[in-house]
Amino acid sequence: MPIADQNHAGRTIECARKILQTADTETFGGTELSLRIGINTGSVIAGNVGGGRQNSTVHGDAVNLAARLESMNKELGTRLLISESTALAAGRDDLTEVARVQVRGLSGERPVFTVLAPHALAAGD
Repeated sequence: MPIADQNHAGRTIECARKILQTADTETFGGTELSLRIGINTGSVIAGNVGGGRQNSTVHGDAVNLAARLESMNKELGTRLLISESTALAAGRDDLTEVARVQVRGLSGERPVFTVLAPHALAAGD
């Protein structure tokens, strides 16, 4: 059961930053990892699936948007993209709008954000 956290958005952004920093400085079994992360805040359906071996999963529009943001990192030259809903919920002053993008399945353009100092999170660094 998930634990309620009033600062879930801010903690998620900080966790993503730490994951990217770790991937930049460590190897995993001798392999360097290249990561992209998309973060979105919204309602999801969560549960366990599978027969003998159970896996946890989440479904819903919020999950789909996060996946699309992860993919958009490649075209925008970023490694961390954050949706407007997460940016608003986080209330952080270290986020910057990267672009306004059309997201497949959604009407209109949506602002997407990353952490200030994007050079530290730029793709290929």
